[in-house]
Amino acid sequence: MGFTADYLERLYAIFLNHTKVIHWRDGHPVYSLSTPPLYSKPMGNFLARQMFRTIQNKNLPNLMSFAVNDECNAACKHCSFFNGVDDKTKKVLSGDEAKRVIREAQEIGVSTINIVGGEPLLREDLEELIKSVNKDLTQVIMFTNASRLEELAGKLKKAGLDALLSG
Repeated sequence: MGFTADYLERLYAIFLNHTKVIHWRDGHPVYSLSTPPLYSKPMGNFLARQMFRTIQNKNLPNLMSFAVNDECNAACKHCSFFNGVDDKTKKVLSGDEAKRVIREAQEIGVSTINIVGGEPLLREDLEELIKSVNKDLTQVIMFTNASRLEELAGKLKKAGLDALLSG
């Protein structure tokens, strides 16, 4: 464990520019929402993919931000959402299409899926999308305005949501 702890501390110091635990999730330390909790199964996937990238000299994604809808019930000044949905010809992915995208992202090694929108809590099948993520490979985080959080928090946690940020 001594060598592994040294290695991981150096990895975080380089990758995140700090070694501070910001949170504990299921007994595992979290250093950043952009990386899975240390010693978790998704972190094993992350580290294996990092080694693969290095050995194969391939640049593969670690994190996917997934806009699951194009509607929002707020108009926050800091948000860039409304600037990104001017093209009315673009359609939101169906549940099956969204699950396929999640599956394909996991197949190429994504260890963090960041669910965004619009406002993701307005998507009716959000719980099913979160359930479709293989939690042995990938953590699921979400950015939300929290407008429906009180109503949905328990269901989303049960579905496998690991963390959320609210603005």
